[in-house]
Amino acid sequence: MKIEIWSDIACPWCYIGKRSFETALARFAHREQVSVIWRSYELAPDMPAELPMNSVEYLVSRGMPEAQVRARIAQCVEAAASVGIELISEDVKRFNTRKAHELLHHARAMGRQHDMAERLFRANFTEGQWLSRIDILVALAGEVGLDMDEARTALEEGRYTADVVTDERRAHAIGVNGVPFFVLGEKYAISGGQSAEYFLRALETLWREQAPSEQTEGIACSADGCTP
Repeated sequence: MKIEIWSDIACPWCYIGKRSFETALARFAHREQVSVIWRSYELAPDMPAELPMNSVEYLVSRGMPEAQVRARIAQCVEAAASVGIELISEDVKRFNTRKAHELLHHARAMGRQHDMAERLFRANFTEGQWLSRIDILVALAGEVGLDMDEARTALEEGRYTADVVTDERRAHAIGVNGVPFFVLGEKYAISGGQSAEYFLRALETLWREQAPSEQTEGIACSADGCTP
């Protein structure tokens, strides 16, 4: 059973949604038969490599009243804490996430995408690292068991740039206009960071619909008569 998750490393609700989904998956009886794929979605593709503003300054510069910004950040911090994430709130860096997305594709090719996604989210939202810098991304890749030289080469060559673009084109084609966005079994879509209970119900519903029906042998009739 395939689950695809469109997200951006710069999105705190993607991190929160990730944790809620993981809680649901851990409680799902058939979790060993679930395949999770992280898909790319850049919320601000035109963002410079590094923007010398904190979260409050950036959102105010986009036209949002400061009081509203701080209220939203407080809401996000509270929601994160409820799933075990301690956000650094307004000290989160602002940067272009393209290279981080490329690294996620590289990690998928190496069979370590899930670990890489968690490490990138944590580096951003609890450590405040600049995830547009290749040196930092390479170091994080090494922490999850990836070959650092291979990761550096992939990032410097832009080996997975086309994969990022492909993910984003598909997102637009299926109507994704915000993240996180979960597609379950290419059949159901869930938008936003929902509760673990909500995700679990969705997983169970999809499983029931996809699992082969059980057949019970009994008396059957044909042209030759009925046999037990």
